[in-house]
Amino acid sequence: MRHYIKAVLHKEEGAEDPQESYDGFMIYGTDVLEYPQRYSDIKEFLAQTDKNKVRATLGLGSPVEILNGVLAGIDIFESDYPLTQASLGHALQIQKIEEGKSECTISDIQLSKLLETKQQHCINLNKEEFKESKEPLVKGCQCYTCKNYNRAYLYHMLEVKEMNANILIAIHNVAQFDLLFSQIRDNVKSIGAFIQDYAQLNCIDK
Repeated sequence: MRHYIKAVLHKEEGAEDPQESYDGFMIYGTDVLEYPQRYSDIKEFLAQTDKNKVRATLGLGSPVEILNGVLAGIDIFESDYPLTQASLGHALQIQKIEEGKSECTISDIQLSKLLETKQQHCINLNKEEFKESKEPLVKGCQCYTCKNYNRAYLYHMLEVKEMNANILIAIHNVAQFDLLFSQIRDNVKSIGAFIQDYAQLNCIDK
C-alpha cells in the first residue's frame, strides 16, 4: 500500500487491536494520482479497515471526484471546490434528482469509468452571453444570491472587478454543495442509480 494512505483521527488509549485505537481514517495525497489508480488504491486500503469506522479524505474536491469517492467507500470529504470555482466566476448548476425514480443499469466499475469522462456543469459568468440575462444562477435555488441577484448583475460585477461578485457566487456554490451532499445522503441505499442520473443531468463531457 502506498505511503500516502494514512490512518489518523482520534486514538483511544489501551486499545489492543490497532484498528480499535482509531475513530476513523484520513486518506490524503491521492489527488496526485491518475485515474484509475487513485480509486483502486482507496478501495484497497478501505478493504483492510473496519467498515464501522469513519473514512475521510483530502484532495477529492469536485462533485465528480466526490461521487467516485462515495463509490470507493469514503464518508467525509474536505473540499475548497465551491470557493475555487467562485474565484473564477463559475457558478455551479446542480439540479435536484428525484429519489428512487430510476434503477442503476451498470456496475460500480462502469459508473467510475463513466464519471471519469464527465465534469461538473458550471456557468461561466465572465461570458458576454449573460450580460442581459435576468435569470437566477439556478432556477429554484433558495440561496441568498439566487433570491436577490440575476446573472446579468453578477456578470456586471465581475466586469468591473467588484470583489462582492466572487462572494455572492461562493454563497451560491456552497448552497449547491449542500444540495449535492443532501442528495447523496437521501439516496445512499440506491447510490448507483443516483450517480448515474447525476452524471446525465448535472455533468458534461470532458
